[in-house]
Amino acid sequence: MKREFGKVGYVLRRFPSLSQTFILSEVIELERQGVPLHIFSLQEPLKEPRHGMLKEVQSPVTYLPKDSLPEWRVQEGRFIEGTFQERPFKELFQEGKLPKELAPRHILGRLVKRFVKGVLSVEELQIFAAHVKTAPQAAILAALAKAKGVKHLHAHFGGDVTTVAMLASRLSGVSYSFAAHAVDIYDQHVNRALLKEKILWAQFVITCTEYNRRVLAMLVGKKGARKVIRAYNGVDVTLFRPDPSVFRETDQILAVGRLVEKKGFHELVFACRFLRDKGRSFRCLIVGEGTERDRLTRQIIAVGLQDCVILAGARPQEHVLNMMREATVLVVPSVVSARGDQDGLPTVLIEALAVGLPVISTTLSGIPEIVEHRKTGLLVTPGDSISLAAAIEQLLGNRDLRERLAGRGLKKVQESFDIRKNVRALRNRFARLMLSSARSRA
Repeated sequence: MKREFGKVGYVLRRFPSLSQTFILSEVIELERQGVPLHIFSLQEPLKEPRHGMLKEVQSPVTYLPKDSLPEWRVQEGRFIEGTFQERPFKELFQEGKLPKELAPRHILGRLVKRFVKGVLSVEELQIFAAHVKTAPQAAILAALAKAKGVKHLHAHFGGDVTTVAMLASRLSGVSYSFAAHAVDIYDQHVNRALLKEKILWAQFVITCTEYNRRVLAMLVGKKGARKVIRAYNGVDVTLFRPDPSVFRETDQILAVGRLVEKKGFHELVFACRFLRDKGRSFRCLIVGEGTERDRLTRQIIAVGLQDCVILAGARPQEHVLNMMREATVLVVPSVVSARGDQDGLPTVLIEALAVGLPVISTTLSGIPEIVEHRKTGLLVTPGDSISLAAAIEQLLGNRDLRERLAGRGLKKVQESFDIRKNVRALRNRFARLMLSSARSRA
């Protein structure tokens, strides 16, 4: 008889999130491969455009309250046709109350008793005490995970989200893992001692580049390095694929990402000024929203590029896909921010190469793992806007080079960044973990 796959709880900061298509794609593909999921979101979604593929998500979503008052309301439901439809709790909850034995304050009380009995270490108690703000959500997550039959928790991003998952794991006995990406590794405010503890306590840690894997392995040393696994993000190559019927522009630059410092869009604006000063005709679309919008707007006006550099705002994935099929080149000018934050391997690079759009990026972090200079794209030094302008000019003016790079880039995506292959490896890791857990209980 085929063993039923245990339920995995996906712990996210906010679901859905417009900028995190890689998580949404991963959820959909895990569902397609038969993994039962329950999504736990620490925050409610923002009012922003939503991707059309959100309607494919079948898993329930629970929004965790932020406090541990005796009475609190849990919001749970599904996104049907992109609209959240809440469903009442009848089996587990009455009038918004948890059963007494599952209330967060009772779980936290049991935590203290475990410490008094010597079951809980001083180090563990110190971590709980240091994260008193996240402890209530962790207690609620622990209660819900047990009540809903979750066999394993998997968090995305190694910051507070993984802290909640880790604490919930210690409270409930449900195992956990997490995925580390970029800001949660490189930002100067990352608590590296705590990050090390999270890795050592986790069953495994996924990270999206070999560069990241080496950084995390050095952090934890030989004891924990085996837990850190490089697993590339992927795209649905049946959706992101070249479309010869769409006319591709000959002078259109496309950039996609959150308007934040590490994306380097200010360097792209400088590069566009150099192109304009050399008499090059072009149109540059920057797609996204973020804290740098006002700064970029002022910069564009200051250099007189309002007619050819457009801040196009945030767009859902299907719109971005159409833009990629029409553009001449995608530019991802990533830099290291003042806080030390940097990109890991932007998913937009994978998406662009999958549709046959040539790319230009920088030598930062894990980017060269997909963009090999003059093989699958062009690379420049981060922050070098003059070299960036030269690379853009070279691709805009050389159709043969564009087609050669795009062809090799497409092949690389199909070989190493197909989401069905990459998620299958994650699914198998969940399966092995649960099988091992079941055997240990037998």
